[in-house]
Amino acid sequence: MNKITPEQLKERLDQEELTILDVRTEDKFEIGHLKHPNAKNINVFKERIFALEKEKDGIELPFSPEHEVIVTCTSGNSATRCTEILAEHGYKVTVLEGGMVNWNKVNK
Repeated sequence: MNKITPEQLKERLDQEELTILDVRTEDKFEIGHLKHPNAKNINVFKERIFALEKEKDGIELPFSPEHEVIVTCTSGNSATRCTEILAEHGYKVTVLEGGMVNWNKVNK
């Protein structure tokens, strides 16, 4: 599984635009998500991604499998599981280590 630290993500965001997939609830996402001028944030609740395990097909996601997506949540646990599922379905995904907790510690 591909992983990225908050420091590495910040370096990449300073150079290029990246899609950030936040798998927390919409309420948590609205309270605070990853902020950077080059971060294109998408919010898809983890249960929708978990459904891929059962349904395999027919789940529409707002990003393409070929486009790299950085997956985050609060602490990294749900994001890790979502990254595994998405990778199994051919998506190019990387998990943010420690989730938003670690991002916020490093990027105050």
